Amino acid sequence: RMQDMMKMYGSMGFGGFEQEAKKTLVLNHRNKLVQHILSDPSDEKSEAIAAQIYDLARLSNAPLSSDELTAFITRTQTLLNGLIQ
Repeated sequence: RMQDMMKMYGSMGFGGFEQEAKKTLVLNHRNKLVQHILSDPSDEKSEAIAAQIYDLARLSNAPLSSDELTAFITRTQTLLNGLIQ
C-alpha cells in the first residue's frame, strides 16, 4: 500500500518516490508444492507450479499486466485440467 501511495504522490509532482522497492518472496519449504518444485526443478509441472505461486504472490500486492494475467489464466486452466485427467 505504501508503494501505491508513493506512486500516486510521485505522479502529482512530489519527487523522490520513483525508486522501485526490493521485494522478497518467502516460501515454506515444508509445503508439498514447494517440495515438488525442489525435488525436480526442471520438470515442466514444477515450472508451472513455481510460476503460479509467484503470480499468486504478485496478485496479492498489485494487478498483473494484461499479458501476465492472460498467461496466469491459461496456466491455471492447464493445471486444473491436469487434476481431472
